[in-house]
Amino acid sequence: MVRSLRFAFLFTSVLLVGCLGSVEKVEQPTMDPEAMTDGAMELCDADDDGFITKSEAKACPAIKNSMVDLDVDPKDNKISREEMLARFNLYVETQLGLTPASIHVVDGRGVGLVGAKVRLVPEPFMEDYIETAEGSVIDPENGYASLSVVPGMPGVRIGFYRIEVTSDDMKIPAKFNEKSIYGIEVPPVTSEAASVVLKIK
Repeated sequence: MVRSLRFAFLFTSVLLVGCLGSVEKVEQPTMDPEAMTDGAMELCDADDDGFITKSEAKACPAIKNSMVDLDVDPKDNKISREEMLARFNLYVETQLGLTPASIHVVDGRGVGLVGAKVRLVPEPFMEDYIETAEGSVIDPENGYASLSVVPGMPGVRIGFYRIEVTSDDMKIPAKFNEKSIYGIEVPPVTSEAASVVLKIK
């Protein structure tokens, strides 16, 4: 019986250049910053005061995990509609088609869970603009899984996602998959590449 698993997710965001190909080959999908902002606020701003607090952000794990980057000015531990809109405007300004996302899934011994399936599922306010990214763990040493939305080309869309991990070889609690409470923003700038560590005991 497996008593504990350790899922380590390492996300990097860099331009697709060199052996990965050119960003220009995959265009950024058309995005509507106003509509995405309205959707994010509708999902999270429970009291309709124009701000998303840490407590309210629980409705969107990806936003909750990214509050430090989204809470720009002033730093008041909440996200205003204007801050959310500015983030989505940055998405459009970057014109970034795809960016690599590296995920590592390992057990308590640090051994890669080969065959485990990893999905990044767009949050509801992004479903009309970006695709689900999928990949499988292929490296038994470090649990590396490469995610993609375009066959044969590693990379995902920038955006807010819920993280889902499943396996045919072991039962993983619903909070890590169909009822996931974990999320990540794949950011529009490389300096904000994110990492998430999830533990199951």
